[in-house]
Amino acid sequence: MTMRIHHTLKVMLSIPGAALAGEFEVDYESASITPIEGVNQISISDVIIKDGKAEIVFPLPAGEYSDLVVHVYDGNKCLRKVVKKMTIQSGRILNVPAVDYNTLEQETYTGQGKVLDATTGKGIAGISVSDGYTVTKTDANGVYRIPLHSDARFIYYSTPSGYDINLNQSKTPDFYSKIADPTQVNIVDFHLTPSDNGDNFTLIGVGDPQCSSNSELNRYTTETIADIVSTTRNAGYKNVVAVTLGDVTFDSNNLYESLKNSMSNVAISGNDYIPFFQTIGNHDHDGLSQTDPTGLFQSHFGPTDYSFNVGKAHIVVMDNVYETSISSTSKPNGKKWDYQAGYTEQQYNWLKADLSNVENPQEKLLIFCGHIPFRAGGSNNGSNVNTDKFYSEVLSLMTQFNEAHIMIGHTHYSQNWIHANYKCQNGKPVYEHIHGAACGAWWSTYNTDKFGGPSGYSIYSIEGNSIVDWTAKGTGRPAGYQMRVFDGNKMLTGTKGYSFNWYTTSTLLLIDECRIKGNKNLQNAFVVQIWDDDSDNWKVELRQNDAKIGDFTRLADKSCSNVWASSFFYNEANKMTDTYCKTTVSHYWYFKPSNNVKPSEMGNWSVVATFTNPYSGKVKQYKCDAFTTDYSSLEQQIGENQLLIH
Repeated sequence: MTMRIHHTLKVMLSIPGAALAGEFEVDYESASITPIEGVNQISISDVIIKDGKAEIVFPLPAGEYSDLVVHVYDGNKCLRKVVKKMTIQSGRILNVPAVDYNTLEQETYTGQGKVLDATTGKGIAGISVSDGYTVTKTDANGVYRIPLHSDARFIYYSTPSGYDINLNQSKTPDFYSKIADPTQVNIVDFHLTPSDNGDNFTLIGVGDPQCSSNSELNRYTTETIADIVSTTRNAGYKNVVAVTLGDVTFDSNNLYESLKNSMSNVAISGNDYIPFFQTIGNHDHDGLSQTDPTGLFQSHFGPTDYSFNVGKAHIVVMDNVYETSISSTSKPNGKKWDYQAGYTEQQYNWLKADLSNVENPQEKLLIFCGHIPFRAGGSNNGSNVNTDKFYSEVLSLMTQFNEAHIMIGHTHYSQNWIHANYKCQNGKPVYEHIHGAACGAWWSTYNTDKFGGPSGYSIYSIEGNSIVDWTAKGTGRPAGYQMRVFDGNKMLTGTKGYSFNWYTTSTLLLIDECRIKGNKNLQNAFVVQIWDDDSDNWKVELRQNDAKIGDFTRLADKSCSNVWASSFFYNEANKMTDTYCKTTVSHYWYFKPSNNVKPSEMGNWSVVATFTNPYSGKVKQYKCDAFTTDYSSLEQQIGENQLLIH
């Protein structure tokens, strides 16, 4: 190969059809070659200076080649020469036409580099690499080439199974490199370390930290993060990965760096760190920018649409906030984005390309993370992914996997939604987990969400290609704390003197019209609230003297407010809007004793709630044998919950 080049350049040889490639620093003044460490090298015998030209001599296997590509790198410029066809016979020497540096065409693949095994220096084949718009795979030598989109910010890879999640000096995920200029060639190599963690791991799902002040940030750090560390440490969880599910801030981009620091260097013990991956939420979209709503978030946390693999699980994180217009807010930004929910065509195409690179998806677990729920779909709103914004298309892509789970935040209350019309390869529907917020009811005095459940996070145990167990973990509460029991006849009141019960509807004329909805079925009934239930996999029974006397019935959605929690908010917490009495998902079960026996008249009773995991068959039972009568359990557990079977 002959090149008429008069200064030091980098040359890359790419030979389709052969398991050979090489990359060398070529110094034409001294006629020397320096191999680039970690590349599967072609054997090159010498550089020969002849008639003012440099000749590189190398052997190739006999065969016919459709393309031979010579890449010449000069600073940020990348030029190339393609020899369309050549046949090499055994034992023969063949000259490749001279390459004139001045006539080379401009390289169209402005993102280039390698993904290498850090222990062997060899390239890793089949790794997904993306700029957020296009997805490609590394070749047999770990080489990738990608045409960078004009708006691309990063080149990044999807961590493959069998390799550690790379962490930077702050022990946060390090899988991307910032693009200096997408119109110039960006050469980025990534080095991955093999993992010995196996296929089992623990996922922590954190909904809505939503901090707007330093005091709230301090609570997130000293309460939520501290509880995650102590829980995982004491329970002996291994290979722990955390994902926040949007709204890290509350229209408060001045806190990004501090929030990033709060989720840095999070160690269970020694060098065992928890990597925190981030999902962007509606309050993370910067209302101070009309043209770049995600730019500041990305400058701190990296790409908003990306994926990674752990064991047999493929984990995808995507932005599903669809900005519409800017309005004012009382939070530090002063401005926020109004929004709908869904995905653009470009995002959908990115997701298709990302999932197409997963080998044998029918044998894998998909965990899909976003901020705004899917549920039954929406229209022109920000409550559910809109049906005209790739709702069914995205759900359909999930069904190619053995098992698929959606992880969501946004609502500030827990809900589980079973997508019965979208069944995966194991015959089970896509399962959507909507997480209560880490901030609960926006960092109110007590650790509670807006419907009385504890603020916190969720813990998922993954074995191979299945989530075999999960628990909604209240911050500062034991893992067995999963329910409260009320007397449906109890009159609830407080300092301000507003009185309510579970079976009638009351209206307060405050700043908004606050309509606390009771349900007539709850009169003379035991009423149970379970934070993280669903209608298919939970059973609740009443026992007396440890003998079952009947099964509870679950109320339909939107049929009842949490009257007890509403009474607390209006009587004690000075809340004055209808946010705290709305009817949404039902977490309420009821049972009426026979012979007109009132709950207060029954002795030696207990409520036992049983959860059977639909994937593993694992059974957990929770027992409660005391009524919640006042508001003390918002501040601390009152000791009535027990985990019977786990």
